[in-house]
Amino acid sequence: MMAQSNMLPVADVLSQDELRKKLYQTFKDRGILDTLKTQLRNQLIPELMHPVLSGELQPRSISVEGSSLLIGASNSLVADHLQRCGYEYSLSVFFPESGLAKEKVKSFLFYF
Repeated sequence: MMAQSNMLPVADVLSQDELRKKLYQTFKDRGILDTLKTQLRNQLIPELMHPVLSGELQPRSISVEGSSLLIGASNSLVADHLQRCGYEYSLSVFFPESGLAKEKVKSFLFYF
């Protein structure tokens, strides 16, 4: 009988799936989810770049002249594509990583 006095009533116990969803929503509402994603990406990217940093793999370099314009245009093109396809999650990750502001995305309409 003593052990049962410390237990919650059955109605107050969440299933594993309910708990996961509740934690996810709480983290999202408080901004913790974005922080965790950013921290994970910041740790993962150097690990993925290890072959480059150790010299095992040589990245292709972009010339300094015009690279800012090329990178900006490329980022806008990718963001435009993600918006048109409705890839909201990918876009939410891409904007902070690229440093591109939503207002600065150029629309690339190609008429064939």
